[in-house]
Amino acid sequence: EFGNNTTYMSSVVDIYGNTVPVPINVTEIDESPAKVTVAYKYNENTNTVIATMTSNRELKNNKPANSWKLSEDKKHYTFEFGDNTTYMSSVEDIYGNIIRIQINVTEIDKKGPKVTVKYKYNDYGTQCTVTVISEDEDMISKTTPGWTLSEDKRQYTATFSEDADFYTNFTDKYHNSTKTHIKISIGIIGIDVSKHNGNIDWQKVKDAGIQFAIIRCGYGQDILSQDDNKFEYNVNECERLGIPYGVYLYSYALDTQNALSEADHVLRLIKGHNPQYGIWLDIEDDAYYAKYGRPTNEMFTNIAITFFNKMKQNGYSKLGIYSNLEWFNKTLNDSRLDVYEKWVAQWNKECTYQKDYTMWQYTSDGEVNGISGRVDMDKFYKK
Repeated sequence: EFGNNTTYMSSVVDIYGNTVPVPINVTEIDESPAKVTVAYKYNENTNTVIATMTSNRELKNNKPANSWKLSEDKKHYTFEFGDNTTYMSSVEDIYGNIIRIQINVTEIDKKGPKVTVKYKYNDYGTQCTVTVISEDEDMISKTTPGWTLSEDKRQYTATFSEDADFYTNFTDKYHNSTKTHIKISIGIIGIDVSKHNGNIDWQKVKDAGIQFAIIRCGYGQDILSQDDNKFEYNVNECERLGIPYGVYLYSYALDTQNALSEADHVLRLIKGHNPQYGIWLDIEDDAYYAKYGRPTNEMFTNIAITFFNKMKQNGYSKLGIYSNLEWFNKTLNDSRLDVYEKWVAQWNKECTYQKDYTMWQYTSDGEVNGISGRVDMDKFYKK
């Protein structure tokens, strides 16, 4: 009985002592190992993968009891995986051949839902509804108070009335979580106005929910004709109705002497008043500087510092600069100005200025009851 194929010359001896050569040629024995393939079937309900090894001949049932299971016909091994894995397994056929098989389970979902966060503020920016949308799979209910899951299990919502900056998890039905950053900036909503806004009905403005105003007192140096002719009316109305306000001066200063005169201009007009939201120097007029000679960046910084020093000498400490994003990034970018407040004009869904800022003018196209036409809208951020 041969266990392997072989070819050789054997011999036998008959009863008379004659040796008879006999060729032996065994070729029928199957010496090749079993052919084994692997198939995978993903179960969406359980988030598992059933792997099946199928052989073209019977296999030995010699795997551990808690491992792969051999079918009755001894040609199929199966195992249900709960995790993705890659490794080399092996089986043994009935002739003792060891067959190594690459196992590669990749279908199991181990990632949390792919989510998008959207923010929607109310008209005055005092309340924000956060919507978290799953783009690829259902989510399960959160235990964190305040979040509501939609019927289709693809959308969470929560409403906030205060600033918030935190991370929270959103979890799919397989208990995979996605850590998500939620950041809400609830600003105090205000307006900035000048004579160009006409006769403002400040009672209606207050009733509309506006919480503060920045009022232009004038422009340029200390010349009576350059006073804003609605300043006194606007300030008096805000004081009468208890609307907190600040003031700003539109600057045309070309040097520090001009800056001192502009400071005197503001000091004259705010005498006897209390601008709780500070005093702001508005530097932004490209057309004016193109016509009369644009100062250097260093001179713009010196102009602002000269103006603010004069204000501080007269007891005012809430001081800041107004300009647009490009000016802040390219011109008013001296670190010496970082000690002063910044009021950034960027008409956009968010302010992208990278340094600290106190106020954001987010649109020039606001509509407020009590004001005819468009009005600038601002958010003031408490510190």
